[in-house]
Amino acid sequence: MIVSIDKTYKTRCGYDVKIYAIYENQTNGVHGAYFEKGYDRWCANTWKLNGSHLVSDRENDIDLVEVKPRIKRTYWINLYPNPNIDYVMAHSSKAKADNAASSDRIACVKREIDCEEGEGL
Repeated sequence: MIVSIDKTYKTRCGYDVKIYAIYENQTNGVHGAYFEKGYDRWCANTWKLNGSHLVSDRENDIDLVEVKPRIKRTYWINLYPNPNIDYVMAHSSKAKADNAASSDRIACVKREIDCEEGEGL
């Protein structure tokens, strides 16, 4: 991983992180702070360009971990008697699923999707 100022990070132990600047020509070129929950304070820190806190690259609680955006959606899926159908059409509302349904539909199932961007790719 190469840290980018355009992305969101937490520490490995779950603290929120703000990145202020990245200097590519410095050993600890990522400058920012993490919010230490137990003490209710921001702590200034530097990291390597790969997000490691220590020069040795051993895992550390203060290492940076990218937080990818979550995707939350609700879909309606029409089900039919033949379980060997190779495709599924997801609809953004029950009304749209009803409108697209054929007469042999046996159910219309609501599914909540909550996943991290890029999951399954």
